[in-house]
Amino acid sequence: MRDTRAWAEEQDAIDPLAAFRDRFMIADPALLYLDGNSLGRLPKTTRARLHAAIDDEWGTELIRGWDHWIDLARSAGDVLAEGVLGAAAGEVILSDSTSVNLYKLAAAALDARPGRRVIVTDDDNFPTDRYVLEGLAAARGMELRQVPTDIDEGLDPGPETTGNGYEAAVTRTTMPADWRAAIEAAKASSFLKGALGEDLHRTFVAIKQSEYLRVARTVSELDYHLYLHEV
Repeated sequence: MRDTRAWAEEQDAIDPLAAFRDRFMIADPALLYLDGNSLGRLPKTTRARLHAAIDDEWGTELIRGWDHWIDLARSAGDVLAEGVLGAAAGEVILSDSTSVNLYKLAAAALDARPGRRVIVTDDDNFPTDRYVLEGLAAARGMELRQVPTDIDEGLDPGPETTGNGYEAAVTRTTMPADWRAAIEAAKASSFLKGALGEDLHRTFVAIKQSEYLRVARTVSELDYHLYLHEV
């Protein structure tokens, strides 16, 4: 029978990954621990490595330890790149946690455009990410707007487009075919107006119209039709 405990234990015994279980600290063998994405079980090598870093490196090397600590983010990134991600050395670097990096990225984006008053995210975003944005909004006197999304489907981008997306947009409404049509679509979009609010929506459309007119004054009609309209 394939639904018995004996069968399950037999499958565990022949599982080629079964030996990896011994590499982790397991205080309670009866506990089924499935929260690996947040804080997985402690690898025994990690405990040993932390002891070595504290006792042997910090304890004896003191500030001289920075001679090799300072490059750990890059060297560890190389190991992860080549051993797990299929990337080349130098393409991956380890830094802060995801939440800390999101905070730094969002703060830099707000600093780049200091006139912004609203931060937009979707309500299905990871809670910690929303907390980061809520904190930034509160600290800067801004408003955080959350766009409703389906918990399973997310934001609906419309039907898949294959081939030339600009040509497909002529007969479908999922994507404007040129710059002017994109501005008109944004202006008429009730979804965008609801997400941004009427004031920000009106300002956004006005900025895009101004950008379009500025380009139109400096680009010849031929170049416009060649590169910006008849793509």
